Amino acid sequence: MTRPDSVLCSLRRLREMEEERVRREEEAARAEAEARRRAEETEARSRREAEELARREAVAAEERARAREVELAREERLRLAEAEARARIEAELQLERERLARDARLDVPRSPGRSRSRSRACSR
Repeated sequence: MTRPDSVLCSLRRLREMEEERVRREEEAARAEAEARRRAEETEARSRREAEELARREAVAAEERARAREVELAREERLRLAEAEARARIEAELQLERERLARDARLDVPRSPGRSRSRSRACSR
């Protein structure tokens, strides 16, 4: 090999090495860009999922609160109905007691032939 061929061969080899270096740099830049894009997508997806989870939890909490309010209102209606029924029963019992007491006063059994005035006279 002559000296000019050797220089050309060296230049060719240097050019190939430079092209290989450029290819590696371009590939590294593409890989870095792809990794960045994937990381951004992952972060965006995680953010969306967290927002959706928070939204669903808020809706569930509202539904639980609404259900609790409905349950409390139902319990209050039941307590009120029970108290009204108890008051009605007590009033009916009181009326019955008064009726029985009145009937007992009117239907006092007396000995035959004795009048009220006589029993008063005896007690004097």
